[in-house]
Amino acid sequence: MSSRRTLILIGALVAGLLAAFMTSKYVGGIEDRAQGDVQLTSVVIARGGIGRGSNADEAIAAGAIDVGERRQVDVPADAILRPAEIKGMLAQIDLQPGTIITASMFSNDTVAQNGATAAIAEGMTFQTISFDEVRGVAQLPQPGDYVNITLSGQCTPGTTDFVQRWGPAQGRVVARIVENDARIRNA
Repeated sequence: MSSRRTLILIGALVAGLLAAFMTSKYVGGIEDRAQGDVQLTSVVIARGGIGRGSNADEAIAAGAIDVGERRQVDVPADAILRPAEIKGMLAQIDLQPGTIITASMFSNDTVAQNGATAAIAEGMTFQTISFDEVRGVAQLPQPGDYVNITLSGQCTPGTTDFVQRWGPAQGRVVARIVENDARIRNA
């Protein structure tokens, strides 16, 4: 054979081997990504129903909270990986069996256990006032945010005593801050 044919044959073999190697690497990368999505990872899950205000220690002891496996693609970023991370905390919401436990589902706060009335002073009551998007705060406050609660109404001229909270003006309009830094909770 001539040297020219030999060089062409060697070049074709090298190109074929290089194409086979690159194809193998490409297919391997696709398989790795597919395997990564279905790869199982250990997370803390609710094995049984857990009510709002339930103590995590009691739920762990009863087996209602345990470590389980879920697909990595299904695990939230703030998932709890070890039951010890929520020891001594209280459930902030009702949890259904099979729920992946996240950091926001448990808190050291006692308000969930004692109810929202523990967050306000004796003799105070809650009142809900609805606003539309124009007169409200554009739905910006979310659960976990802190707000100031203000009481406004009419007062007797020359005093700060409330005559009425709502209705036609009979005196000067006043506003009092009832609660500073009240935390918004899920209902």
